[in-house]
Amino acid sequence: MRNTFGSFRWRAAQRFRAQCRGQCNTGAVTGRSGPISAREQAALLDMARDAIIVRDIAGAIQFWNKGAERIYGWAAHEVLGRDIDELLYPAAGASWPPAAAALARGEWSGELVQRNRAGALLNIEAHISVVRDDERRPKAILSINTDVTERKASVERIRTLALYDTLTGLPNRTLFADRLNQALAAAGRGGQGLAVLFIDLNRFKEINDTQGHGMGDAVLVQVAQRFAAALRGQETLARLAGDEFVVIAQPADQQSAEAIAARLERALAEPVAARNHTFSVGLSIGIALYPQHGANGDDLLRCADIAMYRAKALGGGHLFYQAAMSEGMAERMELAKDLTRAFGAGELQLHYQPQVCLQTGALVGAEALLRWHDAERGWVSPASFIPIAESRGMIAALGGWVLRAACRQLREWRDGGLSFPGRLSINLAAQQLGQAGIADSIQQIAAAAGLDPGCLELELTESGVMDNVERAIATLATLKQAGFSIAIDDFGTGYSSLAYLKRLPADKLKIDISFVREMLTDRHDYTIVNTIIGMARNLGLKVIAEGVEQGPQAQLLSALGCDEAQGYHYGRPVPPAEFAQAWLAPDPATV
Repeated sequence: MRNTFGSFRWRAAQRFRAQCRGQCNTGAVTGRSGPISAREQAALLDMARDAIIVRDIAGAIQFWNKGAERIYGWAAHEVLGRDIDELLYPAAGASWPPAAAALARGEWSGELVQRNRAGALLNIEAHISVVRDDERRPKAILSINTDVTERKASVERIRTLALYDTLTGLPNRTLFADRLNQALAAAGRGGQGLAVLFIDLNRFKEINDTQGHGMGDAVLVQVAQRFAAALRGQETLARLAGDEFVVIAQPADQQSAEAIAARLERALAEPVAARNHTFSVGLSIGIALYPQHGANGDDLLRCADIAMYRAKALGGGHLFYQAAMSEGMAERMELAKDLTRAFGAGELQLHYQPQVCLQTGALVGAEALLRWHDAERGWVSPASFIPIAESRGMIAALGGWVLRAACRQLREWRDGGLSFPGRLSINLAAQQLGQAGIADSIQQIAAAAGLDPGCLELELTESGVMDNVERAIATLATLKQAGFSIAIDDFGTGYSSLAYLKRLPADKLKIDISFVREMLTDRHDYTIVNTIIGMARNLGLKVIAEGVEQGPQAQLLSALGCDEAQGYHYGRPVPPAEFAQAWLAPDPATV
């Protein structure tokens, strides 16, 4: 009792029982310096923050202090003589069980639900004691009540934050893991199957990147509501993180799991409306079954995750896990982890590849290319780690780092008295192009390095531009107006429309290596290269060919009217110092 309510309330109860006995016999309690009157006793009890209430054995209220007035809202003169059940309890007779327990044992402690004058329900911690007369007969029942409504609400809020996603209200990863373990235990006892469906939204990051996280959150709320409406009683939906959701279905087999996946897909068949915009949101679902694919929650979730990534690579839809899917997955996951670490530790670096004038062979610029040397793997091909960075949402951060690092390097060369002719070419990812305020950000990075925008060329892939043409046109127009040169990379590999191409504020087209490599032996590649060069010249654009590895290729490109080239025939991408030694001469202005 003392641990639950504190020694203060215990002593108060003892004093009040003594006061009640004194009032029954003498009308006053004698203190060390003389008798304390009933009025003084009441004044002392009114100083307590807790509600102190006395009722007779039948339930009529006999005493009601100021603390009771503050908690419940009734003044003493309004409640004296009234039945306590009628006044404080939502249900008739609700006060009797604790009162009966107190009469049987002398006291009772516990939690009650009561109501205040406004009808709001209160959570009350109550300590109930029996007041007896000199013959030890029950005379009244004393309650010392504490309103814990806010405290319980705070505890519930903390619990909600710990177990539920604040955006969607769905169970979060912690609660999901607990429910999955419970479902597995039940499935094991009953010999039933269980399914875990791992769901990821297709191209959701583009909504975040192009429309902002507020819009992305609004879409996630709508998606969560649609998923919840598509599920049934034995199917638990949770949000793990970002645009990743998971469903536990139990009991379930392959047929029922496939039916659930179909319901989820139908739930997003119609575009999602959010903030006066509509978005077509697809999904990729990976499905793992118990006990076929795993005996515990971690294994099932891992297998469902692997199947989801395979479904995403195939363009969406749903797939059941198969053992063959795990081949190479551990290596890719390890590579992703190491890439994240390398980026955070500053282990990535830039190499520079020369770009030359086909007519003179003179340097007209260079392209900054991201490189990664891992302590154990050695050099990791960009073809291996760039797709992982894209799938993990790292490309925008990597692109920003590349831009800042390239600008700093160009500044260092110039500060070191070296002349860099032409422009330094820097790749800009589609995800970067979709970021809010990207044009301002690029200008600020160049300005921070003390560079004029005219010495920088921004390369965007054709497919990246076509992801959102109108947005690309607006952003690139701002950058071009600021003085940056714009190049369209990998031209000819996408599905661009000439109607859009003529509107793009581009300065240069870059012919993809796939056409240059075989142009001497494949007449189709030759025709494509010739057509791109002719079209560019008619549009007033310069042309650069990448992947030039042989002298005859360079000669033919020059004869066709191509302006510039880069490739192993001229030089491989190399570290800054090696590039400077091979290609950069002292600036005459500093000599």
